Amino acid sequence: LDVLREAADASVERLVIRQCGLLLPRVSIGSPSLLFIQQGSGVVELIDDNGQTPADVSPITVNGGDAAVIPKGWTYSVGNYLNESPELIITAVRFSHHKQKSYLAGSRPHSVLAGFSLHILETAFNQQHDVVRALLRQATGGGIIVSHCVPPSPPTPAAEENSPGESAAGEGAAGGEAAGDWEEIGTGRGVAGMRMGLAEGEVEVGEESKKGKGGKKEMKGKKEKGKKEKGKKEKGKKEKGKKEKGKKEKGKKEKGKKEKKKKTVHLVDHVAARQPAIATAGGSMVRVSYRDFKALRLAGIVGEIVLLTLYPHAVVAPHIHGNAAVVFTVLKGSGHFESVHPNGTAAASDIVQTGHVGVVPTGYAHALQAGEQGVQILGIRMGSYHPSIKFLAGSKSVYKAMRLALGAEAFNITEEDFYNFFRAQDSPGIVPWKGPTPGIAVG
Repeated sequence: LDVLREAADASVERLVIRQCGLLLPRVSIGSPSLLFIQQGSGVVELIDDNGQTPADVSPITVNGGDAAVIPKGWTYSVGNYLNESPELIITAVRFSHHKQKSYLAGSRPHSVLAGFSLHILETAFNQQHDVVRALLRQATGGGIIVSHCVPPSPPTPAAEENSPGESAAGEGAAGGEAAGDWEEIGTGRGVAGMRMGLAEGEVEVGEESKKGKGGKKEMKGKKEKGKKEKGKKEKGKKEKGKKEKGKKEKGKKEKGKKEKKKKTVHLVDHVAARQPAIATAGGSMVRVSYRDFKALRLAGIVGEIVLLTLYPHAVVAPHIHGNAAVVFTVLKGSGHFESVHPNGTAAASDIVQTGHVGVVPTGYAHALQAGEQGVQILGIRMGSYHPSIKFLAGSKSVYKAMRLALGAEAFNITEEDFYNFFRAQDSPGIVPWKGPTPGIAVG
């Protein structure tokens, strides 16, 4: 293991999950996670880097000797629900310098939600102050907890969803026969048509060749045609030379005009002209790939440019980039910025204003509330060709993608309470301010 750490900067973890134990949902930060199942059997549940449950691969039943790969930025949990062995033993390997785990629930270690201020959370989740506080206090376990041993329903194979397997196969077979018949008829007609054309051409050529002087006329015609073509070529060369000379002169003139008219295109204007990825009553977010910016490509930076505009007191909901770091600057306005360590403790709580620059490491949850005049921020998400954004609140929340029983177990509440809490906010990521002036004055 020492050699592995030195060679690949890897972290290795041994997990022992007893019967009805549940490894709480956590994010694979900075690199994929490899789970080697050494003993027992269990169920792995996944949520992708954009907060969706991939129905074709989740949940997965794993047994001793299996290996599971958790993509970078994905959320996963593991449960020993199957009652087939007293212990599920897993060796988890991550090839990243990020040693901390970012849990989405629990108290030891804390979930990432615990690191945010209550006024950010109550706006983001559209809940009352005391309701948010009660939710955070209710979760008493952390890491691996004792669950009610309720396994998820296995995913339905695609073949069974359509009766598809058989009826789709039956329809496909019938369709195949019909397509075959149609193809045979079409091919037959096509070949017959081609043969008919060739036969007619041969007849015409034959008749032409039977005329006594037909062959001589053809030869004479070819010679005269050759002379004409030679003359045309020479004439074409002269004209081409004149045109090229004209083009060069014209090119020089146009180049001079362009140099005079050349204008600088500002980065912010270029991004702002794009269609926003998110637009609500609270503001907008525009995302543009690094491929559109030559300077980033030349610098070897992969990721995306983000232009975030928040109206007064609006909040961009707490979110995580599991596969990218962020560097940002405040273009105008002010706001209250918060970030949280993966272990659930507060990392920063600052007032940011025009000209300020900030850095958010990979895997750190963060949020921003605009001041009285609103705020506009330009950011660069670096480190991934497709930077993910995992919202913790709103209609795109990762919690909405969780199985109800899993979420209820993780927060130690009923399924109904879990459902009501995390579905109260229907805004997709950017939340307009609906209440009185925030407790923390900004702007």
